[in-house]
Amino acid sequence: MSKLITNTIRHVDGSNDNITLDSSQNVTVEADLTIPDKIIHSGDTNTSIRFPAADTVSVETGGSEKLRITSVGEVIINDTAKVAD
Repeated sequence: MSKLITNTIRHVDGSNDNITLDSSQNVTVEADLTIPDKIIHSGDTNTSIRFPAADTVSVETGGSEKLRITSVGEVIINDTAKVAD
């Protein structure tokens, strides 16, 4: 159930607030937040944090990947040729 309480939207499960959106547009999630592919910066949509493969995180700026951390802990910086290997 969701309800509006003094400029705050809450999703309540029993007595716990699982998701809260307050009047300052702050979102609080009390458990895992599942994102299918990427987080995009508002007003700068070619900048993102992505999840391009299992156990892999990347950062894109200017519309291209600049940083990747692979599932084995390898850190790749500004080397898209290495990412393709």
